[in-house]
Amino acid sequence: MEIYGAKLPPDERVRLALDALALTGRQGEWRQLIAALLEANTRPQIYEVIGTHLVRQPEQALLREVAAAWSRNPAVETEAGLAANTTLLRAAVTNGDEVLYDRMRSRVQEASGARSLMLERLGEHLKERLSRRRGRPLAPQSYLPALPQPPQDTAYALFERAAADLCENLRQP
Repeated sequence: MEIYGAKLPPDERVRLALDALALTGRQGEWRQLIAALLEANTRPQIYEVIGTHLVRQPEQALLREVAAAWSRNPAVETEAGLAANTTLLRAAVTNGDEVLYDRMRSRVQEASGARSLMLERLGEHLKERLSRRRGRPLAPQSYLPALPQPPQDTAYALFERAAADLCENLRQP
């Protein structure tokens, strides 16, 4: 990271650092980095980066902390915050957080006018999945077109998470 970090754009450097810490099990440093990023940077883009990371590396308690910080951000109710809202909505789905999903769904619907039918269907799927504690994951291609366009990295993360969920379901009897 020290060798190549200066050659990467800031968002890519953050993504790489978050992934490296999470994948090597350095949970304390991982949480500290996220807390420092949220304290130092109030741009909606940092919430997109962290939300996308939490799609790849689900951690419900940390997602709730990030969402709480986002709710205090002045951009939360603006068009500039729409991508962060949709990213956190998707993170709520992959983290299985029904309460956060409902909150983010309301924000996305108000800000974008997204079809509520698809958002309702996604919420129903999440509730069903949580009630069974496992289940067939909802494929991202079935709901992505009905929601506001996510950042490209978030779309890729959703497909990666869906593939990981599918593999996990195949391993279970």
